[in-house]
Amino acid sequence: MAKALLISVGGSHQPVVHSLNQQEPDYVIYFASSQSRSMIRQEIEPALHYHPLDHDIIVTPDPNNLVESVAEIMRKLPRLLEMWGLTNEDITGDYTGGTKTMSAAVVLALADHGCRYSYVGGKIRNKDGLGTVQDGHEEMVSLENPWDTLAVGPLRDIALLFNRCRFRSAHDLAQRTAGRTDKLKNFFSNLQTAIYGYLCWDNFIYNKALGSLGKARNWFGSAAEMKGHPAFIKFAEALVENQEHVKRVKDQYDTLTQGTQTASQASVDDRPLVLDLLANAKRRGEVEHKYDDAVARLYTALEKMAKIKLLMAYGVDNSNLDLSKVPDQALRDELTATCQDRDGRVRLPLFKSYSLLAALGDDLGEKYRTRTRDLEKILEVRNMSLLAHGFKAVKQETYQTLMGIALEFAGATTEELPRFPMMDWSDALL
Repeated sequence: MAKALLISVGGSHQPVVHSLNQQEPDYVIYFASSQSRSMIRQEIEPALHYHPLDHDIIVTPDPNNLVESVAEIMRKLPRLLEMWGLTNEDITGDYTGGTKTMSAAVVLALADHGCRYSYVGGKIRNKDGLGTVQDGHEEMVSLENPWDTLAVGPLRDIALLFNRCRFRSAHDLAQRTAGRTDKLKNFFSNLQTAIYGYLCWDNFIYNKALGSLGKARNWFGSAAEMKGHPAFIKFAEALVENQEHVKRVKDQYDTLTQGTQTASQASVDDRPLVLDLLANAKRRGEVEHKYDDAVARLYTALEKMAKIKLLMAYGVDNSNLDLSKVPDQALRDELTATCQDRDGRVRLPLFKSYSLLAALGDDLGEKYRTRTRDLEKILEVRNMSLLAHGFKAVKQETYQTLMGIALEFAGATTEELPRFPMMDWSDALL
């Protein structure tokens, strides 16, 4: 694989020659000042033991101006790498020559690339050991990828994004960081996999969520380099619990989509999907403060409670009602008159579904009867929201009231809702 070297030029030419002859990069980018540029042709190139495929020169506008020097490298470097068909991973930065400002510019300009650095040092120096390395005594020093340490910063950002439900952004940052680091590549790659699992879960893509959480669970549960730190132990435990919940949701989801007869004969728990919808609404309302989105999910949860209960307890499909299963003739007539579509199918909306449950003597139907007026009031506010049929924003109080009703109907408390882990890596990588 072709490699490039960005090397600062100035002062003595010997360290630059030593670095190039030791590393023999395919492509060379000299970072020089207007004063040191002539050194390249006159002193450096004639002393090389090999011939690079190509080279170019970036000249700093001011060798003592850090900002201008960094900016010049950042302007010119991408074009050169593209021209040579190289990527950020193919470049090494050597900051031996030039002014201290130019050396710092090389380091800073490449800091985001996840590349390696090199430096020409030596033990024998002039000025009683305090000056520059004496010619002929240069020693090549190759430095480890600084991103193995700098990755602490992105990890904290990943935690902040994840905890605020910005799963896509957290996933992308983990992916970029995995590409920059060497020693921590496995950690960030598997963290990316875990975050992708939560992203899919948050978007109701349960099959992909289950697979990704399972992969991450296996790695975090066995990675020797991660053991012993409380943050990793806590995260690994959350992955186990969360994967098991997603499996229960997926099992119920698969059952519900296999048809009325299968659903009515199933022995699976009838609450996982509803609890998951409520937890999703809670994240929208209490983490993101998106009350319109939260209420929309709560409305769906209320609909699904009735639909699932009718389907699993009574074999009734409220999207294609078998009227023979309606126990009351007056209710049959009402549902036929108000809910029959052009194809002759009887489709029950939310309130009608709960009315049927009440007629069947179901506990959920009884809860609806006792809270009908409260539910009608709160859903009227929902219907006037921008995400429904009106133009008003939903307030926090509306969300909180509807969440209380939904939890009551589900027979659940907030403590029973599945929780995403809170990332708190702090000094986990230090």
